[in-house]
Amino acid sequence: MLPDKSRSHAVLIGASSYDSMALPDLPSVANNLTALRAALTEPERGAFAPDRCLVIENQVDQAGVARQLADVAASAEDVLLIYYSGHGLIGTRRQELFLGLSATDPARPQYSALPFAWIRDELLDSVATTKVLILDCCFSGLAVDGFLADQDALMQGQFGVRGTYTLAATPANMVALAPPGAEHTAFSGELLALLREGVPEGPPELNLEFIYQRLARRMREEGWPTPKQYGTDNVLRLALARNAAFVPPKSTSAEPALLALPATASTGRRPFMTIAVLGQTGHGKTTLTVAITKVLHDEDTRDEISAGYQHDVHRGLSISLAHVGYETDRTRFDHVVFRSHADYVKNVVTGVVRPDAVILAVSALDGPLPETFVQLQLARQAGVPSVVVALTFADTAIDQELTELVELMIRDLLDANGYSRHATPVVRVSAEGALKGERRWVQSMRDLVTTLEQHVPDPNWEANLPFRLMIENRIPASDSGVLITGQIQQGRVYPGMAVELVGTRERPVPTVVESVDKYRKLMNRAGPGENVALLFRDVRRRDVAGAQIVALSGSVAAHIDFYSCVCFLSGNRPKRADFYFHGVEISGLIRFLPTDDAKSSSRVGVRLVSSVAMAVGDRFTVRQDDKTVGFGMVTEINI
Repeated sequence: MLPDKSRSHAVLIGASSYDSMALPDLPSVANNLTALRAALTEPERGAFAPDRCLVIENQVDQAGVARQLADVAASAEDVLLIYYSGHGLIGTRRQELFLGLSATDPARPQYSALPFAWIRDELLDSVATTKVLILDCCFSGLAVDGFLADQDALMQGQFGVRGTYTLAATPANMVALAPPGAEHTAFSGELLALLREGVPEGPPELNLEFIYQRLARRMREEGWPTPKQYGTDNVLRLALARNAAFVPPKSTSAEPALLALPATASTGRRPFMTIAVLGQTGHGKTTLTVAITKVLHDEDTRDEISAGYQHDVHRGLSISLAHVGYETDRTRFDHVVFRSHADYVKNVVTGVVRPDAVILAVSALDGPLPETFVQLQLARQAGVPSVVVALTFADTAIDQELTELVELMIRDLLDANGYSRHATPVVRVSAEGALKGERRWVQSMRDLVTTLEQHVPDPNWEANLPFRLMIENRIPASDSGVLITGQIQQGRVYPGMAVELVGTRERPVPTVVESVDKYRKLMNRAGPGENVALLFRDVRRRDVAGAQIVALSGSVAAHIDFYSCVCFLSGNRPKRADFYFHGVEISGLIRFLPTDDAKSSSRVGVRLVSSVAMAVGDRFTVRQDDKTVGFGMVTEINI
């Protein structure tokens, strides 16, 4: 997916000569800027227009650079790309990253270098849909850590990080390399070779995901520092150039046309099931996901395992939100992983993602922790019918009696939250062992998936109801239009269907589905429970700004007044709160109605400050002071 050239800007910043004797000149930086601008603005393959690619070289005034950067950031609407090459410095008092300019004094970088914090603020404040930062300097990994440090604030809704991506040449504690006599620095040289020469076996467009994978492999092969990246999952699909070496595959009579691929359960294929993975941070959710997909992929000659997002298989690192598709002979799975408790609340409790079952990952070493209890409680409140427990790190649990005690504690926890303590399966697994190919733990992955098939009943999705999809993300299309991703809640969708974008706008936006995409495959149609991407050519970014759902034309509307049953988590009964519908938070006034005091829930009437797409049966969360205080369901709409 290439940027819209008419609405995208790139800023290339570099310093090749320095006044300070402590900072050696870097002539290769000047070559980096010239060559990268040429690659990004190449007429046939580049992602940016020449008049929208600004080069700032050998500037001495940090404020002057910041002003130019702010002007460009304010103009970009689709994609904003910022690149820097030069000396990276660390602040004397705090681990702050500074980008060297020609007049930088390394003893006092805060007064003469460009603070990374300024660039981060411009990225986060920019109206651009997608923001990309590429740093080729020493200690550039601090920029990645800088974004991660703000993750808690992001989860609390202080500002959105969707659409932001950072690629750093080195980890936070390593220097970047500029080989003597080389035309380019090590990192930028590999990046330029990729953009200019392409990869014969690569995709038609060189997106950020593919670029990072190739760069990381090449840098490791050369013994150079391994790059780091951080970004939201959908940004990885953004392309910086067309693949110069791409060779279109030859079609054969044995290969059906792309649009002829079977699409949904309505064609008689295996039932479709959405599985969410929950668990305390550090209990192995990400590694478990990677192990399942690897084991099934190694056994599946059809090669239909489709990973929607990038994974990190090292223990201790997590991913924010991922969808992974895989199949067995009996069932098709959409496997969803949440990085944090906040991600889970945002996506599951509000109904954006509706899992048919939950894999609860619990460490055999630590046992269930407080966050485990809360997540299981929320799963019950969200109406998740089935749970399968994966007892992770079972290979490292030496004391079998202690492991059995942990299993008893889990069963007590299940019973306390309304799940059967005896009927709920507990499978002992080791994702690390499975990834190493150890036979016992490879079999444990198979047993876990088989248990899901046997324990979880086939989903009863409402396929005959009018089509409805809850919007998870909005992505500008490469040439025109918008790509909307999310999970189909009911009904079916197909290319050419007339739909409406319904949300906080006074009137819905009518449009037509151009194409249906699932795991980068075009589909004839898709049905309930499937996570898809819908392309709309005749709508603009501002048309979908307030949209919350995509629905069959005339099937649902936006409203302000409704009645609801709300379960408050404490004795607090607020008269004003924020209501979280379909991923959008809207303030409203609460009027409590007479109810049976013996019930744990309250009947309330609500008036919102602006309209929201809703129907009877929709779920929402109630928040106050950035904390979740209750859950509710719409019981009646006051039209």
